[in-house]
Amino acid sequence: MNDNWVAEGNADLESVFAYGPESYDAVVLLALASLEAGSVEGVDVAAKLQEVSGGTGDGTKCTTFADCADIIIGGGTADYDGVSGPITFNEVGDPTEASIQVYQYLNDNTSVPYAG
Repeated sequence: MNDNWVAEGNADLESVFAYGPESYDAVVLLALASLEAGSVEGVDVAAKLQEVSGGTGDGTKCTTFADCADIIIGGGTADYDGVSGPITFNEVGDPTEASIQVYQYLNDNTSVPYAG
């Protein structure tokens, strides 16, 4: 979870919803791609996801919708790094980085991050 997100007074999304940060970032990326495309048509939005995720390699880093939107409206290229971490799509729309967590399940059927 992005420390800045919580520091701004927002709830820790991971405690509310298992994929909260990822879901939030997905919505922001779609909104930014739509803004960049000037369209809400799926094909147009999809064509801009690589660009707003930094996949073209020439964007200005930003971490909020408002900051990224200002960059796009100003004629620049936004590179959104979300609350779940960096998000970059390649030329075919696949993510170029990902993270996973390995959990250990305890006798009481609860889980904790595996410490190795």
